[in-house]
Amino acid sequence: MSQRELARLLSRLERSPEILQDTLAALPAAPGPVQRIGFTGSPGVGKSTLLHAVIRELRERGERVGVIAVDPTSPFSGGALLGDRLRLAPQQDDDGVFIRSIGSRGSLGGISPQASVIASVLESAGYTRILIETVGVGQTGYDVVSLADTVVALFSPEGGDGIQLIKAGILELGDIFVVNKADRPGADTLLKEIGYSLAMEPPPPTGGWQRPVLSMIASSGQGAAELVDAMESHGGWLGALPGDHPARQRRMQRELEFTLRSSVGALLDGELRGLLDSLASDVLKGDCGRWDAVARLKRALAGQLARD
Repeated sequence: MSQRELARLLSRLERSPEILQDTLAALPAAPGPVQRIGFTGSPGVGKSTLLHAVIRELRERGERVGVIAVDPTSPFSGGALLGDRLRLAPQQDDDGVFIRSIGSRGSLGGISPQASVIASVLESAGYTRILIETVGVGQTGYDVVSLADTVVALFSPEGGDGIQLIKAGILELGDIFVVNKADRPGADTLLKEIGYSLAMEPPPPTGGWQRPVLSMIASSGQGAAELVDAMESHGGWLGALPGDHPARQRRMQRELEFTLRSSVGALLDGELRGLLDSLASDVLKGDCGRWDAVARLKRALAGQLARD
């Protein structure tokens, strides 16, 4: 499938959600092992610059790379507001790289439900590394852990100290930690603080994943090879686990839960919006109790999900 055909398929799936399930079911299986890698971090850590360096390193190793860049949603068009296609422009002409920018659709977790669909299509099309760049997020949910096999948590010296990282819950997310802009003041201190914070947590069980803390200067590409090595190591470790291992079970449970929550949210924004508005009015007028309204919504949701 050419890149133009792939783009058209993704656009068609976005415009016609009624064909989504049948289309995805008909896609061929991925031709080989695939790894989804999520990149998350606060605004200003240099995610797009780092992504550019990682793509270049992966291409030098012969990997086909799919990129899902989730940007804030425009309040007018509903599309991606920043457009990572522009920021990753140097790699647009590479047939081994496919970049899709999408809006966050208001997701507080930094990931659009559409990202799951795109990832599945890219895997079927033979892209071996799927890179998912989230919206810059702070102390909110992090849905990237629901869709990624490997999560790279990014920091920079301007992002605050290690105590703030613990308070934000960021250290709970990552499989790999990277301090970008390592040539700036405070980078060495931040590296140590992250290391100390990880040392305070219970050690992983025997054979568990030892989470590395890396430094990088994405603007020059320094540290990109080490990061890709760590990504591949984590992918190999995860792939070697049996299917019933708790780590793999949790990974799939999170994705299924995320997909279900996204489906429910889409119904409330679509087919059931009229019922939701009507029930809200009834509750405010005193014609219906709020728990009765919730029960009616549950029944309507169950009926709609059964039909789908």
